[in-house]
Amino acid sequence: TNRKRTFTAIFAASAQQMIGATFVIGYATYFFELIGIKDYFGASIALYVVMLVASCAAFPLTEIYGRRFLIVGPQFVLCFMLLIIGILGCVPNKSRASWGIVGILYVWALIYQLSIGATGFVLASEIATMRLRAATQGLITITNSVWGLIMQFTVPYMINPDAGDLGGKVGFIFLGTGLIASVGGWYLFPETKGLAFEKLDELYA
Repeated sequence: TNRKRTFTAIFAASAQQMIGATFVIGYATYFFELIGIKDYFGASIALYVVMLVASCAAFPLTEIYGRRFLIVGPQFVLCFMLLIIGILGCVPNKSRASWGIVGILYVWALIYQLSIGATGFVLASEIATMRLRAATQGLITITNSVWGLIMQFTVPYMINPDAGDLGGKVGFIFLGTGLIASVGGWYLFPETKGLAFEKLDELYA
């Protein structure tokens, strides 16, 4: 039971990386420049403002709608949007496709911050038992560091013109890992809204 709870907590935090958080949050400005957006800095600032507003809105929504509702369904929506980004990356007319990619990324960022981006940490912190909470949070931090190392190495290679030069087709890469996160979340993530720690222990037992 404890192994399952620990794995679920780690998976809830890892799903953020699997669905493309580092790519959007860390490389949006550079990516916008690569796909031909002239005011790429302004576009990235607007993207981060959207994400900030969505993060603030996620706090009350977590208590209103619950954790599972805000994570599981939206993850599949995010995967669908990654598919569209990948398809737009294959369009020959780069100028038209680039603005479509930017628009989809804005909506992606909004949904992400309303769902797994903010609520993933909430669920991860509630899943562990009281006795193992500190150890579980430590493992989550270690896992996120490993994910960060992987993403910091692979994302630049995927999008740099002198390397992978994938452009919008990078959406296909995160679609693959995002589907793993979505299907895993469907089976692993319980609804913890309003549950006392004792009740959660009982349900897992």
